[in-house]
Amino acid sequence: MTYKEAYDESMKTGKPLFVILGATWCPACLQVKAVVSRLPPAVMSKVVYAYVDIDSDSKSAKLLQTGNSIPELILFKKDGEEWKRRTTFGAKNAADLIKLLSS
Repeated sequence: MTYKEAYDESMKTGKPLFVILGATWCPACLQVKAVVSRLPPAVMSKVVYAYVDIDSDSKSAKLLQTGNSIPELILFKKDGEEWKRRTTFGAKNAADLIKLLSS
């Protein structure tokens, strides 16, 4: 799913939006992307997910990226009427990702 599609779906459903900014040349990015693909469906069904390649979708990446490190993992979650952003960097294991997505 593209970032735009994920954003639209998140706005429509109110589900948290989980975005990973990465690149094909980044080993840690590929690792975290693989970990996400193996997360239980029960976890992933609670969020809308998009992977943004900073090279092929630089427009979205520039809009989202807050640092100079990748992978950058971002969770946008609705808190009342406001959307809150939580950002973390670096490769994560499944337990770390489940904790982030459940927070």
